Amino acid sequence: MARRTATCVGGVLLVFFGLATTAFATTFYVTPGAVATPACPGPLLSGSIGAAVTAAGLVGSHTIKICAKPAPGYQENVAVPPRTGTLNFLGTGPGIVTVSGVPGMPGPIIGTDASGSVTIKNLTVNGGVGPGLELGCAAPGDIVWGIRLVNTNANISNVVVINARDPAGECQGVAISAEADTTSDRQLTVANSIIQNFNRAGISADGRVRANIHNNIVTGPLLPNIWAPDGIQISRGAVGSVNLNDIQDLRSPDPDAGAGSGINLYCLTRQTKVNRNSVDNADLGITISDTSKAVVSTNEVTDSGQAYSLQFIGDFFGPDTGCPPGPSITELNRITGNKATNSEFDGIALINFFPAFPLGVAQPRNNTISNNTINISGTDGIVLFLDEVGGLGPANNTITKNKISNSAFIDPLGFDAEDQTTGVKTSGTANTWTNNTCTTPVPNKDNPVGLCLP
Repeated sequence: MARRTATCVGGVLLVFFGLATTAFATTFYVTPGAVATPACPGPLLSGSIGAAVTAAGLVGSHTIKICAKPAPGYQENVAVPPRTGTLNFLGTGPGIVTVSGVPGMPGPIIGTDASGSVTIKNLTVNGGVGPGLELGCAAPGDIVWGIRLVNTNANISNVVVINARDPAGECQGVAISAEADTTSDRQLTVANSIIQNFNRAGISADGRVRANIHNNIVTGPLLPNIWAPDGIQISRGAVGSVNLNDIQDLRSPDPDAGAGSGINLYCLTRQTKVNRNSVDNADLGITISDTSKAVVSTNEVTDSGQAYSLQFIGDFFGPDTGCPPGPSITELNRITGNKATNSEFDGIALINFFPAFPLGVAQPRNNTISNNTINISGTDGIVLFLDEVGGLGPANNTITKNKISNSAFIDPLGFDAEDQTTGVKTSGTANTWTNNTCTTPVPNKDNPVGLCLP
């Protein structure tokens, strides 16, 4: 298809024809050897996905239909250049169409850069289709990607992304990453997909991204691995909703140095909603860090370290954590109507890891913890810790109408409800506790006495 370019000379629009852009909606077909098949009949045939992207040009909305290729599938890194319009990548089914990337390289296996909008459906992205065919990085700690979307709108559905990692687990493997530093939000939808065996992040939305992540199955890394993995991460100014996902196996080899989270909300100031997800076997089930206005409701966390962790990190891990323009306050979050079962340590915990910033400000603060059901906790059902290095601790939080039972089954010094702060509110603490039902017998009911109903 010819490329049209235009200029205005003396008020007259002149249209020229070149060879680089297809401006009208067109379907391009990808098959092995660019040979027509019943599912991909042509006439616009390419032997690689990258060749079809080039043929689609830099303008317009087009479809690239990808047909099956024998294992290891399409062994290429697909790079979508800056363009306008939408590119629709449509496979004939996950497990039927596989894009496996260039062995030994970091990917991304599918990547965009200011590429307008993309749709990715009905295919598998596999970073490790066999021995010697895995992703790799130049140095430990470098990132490898399955799908990376930069400043691009994206709709991903019915996709399998697996093995976004190196064999040794030394690279940081991200299955799906959406990043934006634009003045307005880029849209990300990930739905009805399976994400498995990444070792840093399963689905990540970072920066000016508005994410809708729902109805996915997200499973963390196999061994070996040296990183703390997050199943779904919304971070650094992003916003959105995380609903109806099934998330499991997010364990770090060293939780004290960095814990894995089923869902991690980090450095957010716009309201993000996390509803009706299930998390199993994570260091931290759902984490809310340096974040305000989040609503976390009707989720269920089982067999995890801490089920729900509301924390302030600040510069605890160093000054370069990317939270602009600096650490944000952990406040005005609502944790309501959730369940926590069989937590190794605590059902719900509030803690300030970096009380030096802002100096003299107590946090987490002004959060509401309500109507949660917490059963079987190794130490505490709900606990508000003193700051790690002294300081004010969490303050002005409201903890109400929670049902807590069977705490301290590992640590005999645990409680259904514990508040280590001091102040002028309930039972001499800095927080308000009302109408909480606690059924673990004294002396493991509440500390101080009065946090629970008599």
